[in-house]
Amino acid sequence: MRLDCFVGKGGDAQENEGVKDTIQLLEENLSTSNSLVDLSAMNEVSLHRNASPHMVAINISIENRFLTQAVADGLIIATPTGSTAYSCSAGGPIVYPSMEAMLLTPICPRSLSFRPLVLPADLHVQLALDPKSRSTAELMVDGIGIKTIHPGESVEIRRSDHPIHIFSPPSPNTFVHDHWINDLNMMLNFNRSYQSKESG
Repeated sequence: MRLDCFVGKGGDAQENEGVKDTIQLLEENLSTSNSLVDLSAMNEVSLHRNASPHMVAINISIENRFLTQAVADGLIIATPTGSTAYSCSAGGPIVYPSMEAMLLTPICPRSLSFRPLVLPADLHVQLALDPKSRSTAELMVDGIGIKTIHPGESVEIRRSDHPIHIFSPPSPNTFVHDHWINDLNMMLNFNRSYQSKESG
């Protein structure tokens, strides 16, 4: 699946031309004060405090209903395909790639009560940088900086109307899920004892 992302107007738009050449699976439309940029990404969209020493304060709403304010190093919105990438490193869940879901994963939140969320893919998620936030946030697509989000600006993320089809190599006499299961075993060292992990 893809995600559409709309950035609220305001601030100076700084487009990274190199992002147009990246592998593209997550669709984004970035509406800035003077341009409209169509972007795509493989795994996730994230807001991050970048080099600032201060955490960002991000107001999270779902379907225009306020959920909570996250004071953290940042937030990640990932697809199931991206659940084994940046989101996983930040403590997010691993989601089967064919599921229709969005993952909201905080990056080092100040409050320990703020846990990762798995949301239905048909919801609209709004992320607004609080006007009193002590830091700006860098909008990133697969780790590539796209635009600086200033206090008062917002980002809306939703599922795209244009799905992505992912193909797995065929294997005779095996279940279709075997490739994903084998990849997890290799990546996370499932079913291996502590001693064998140390020796390996």
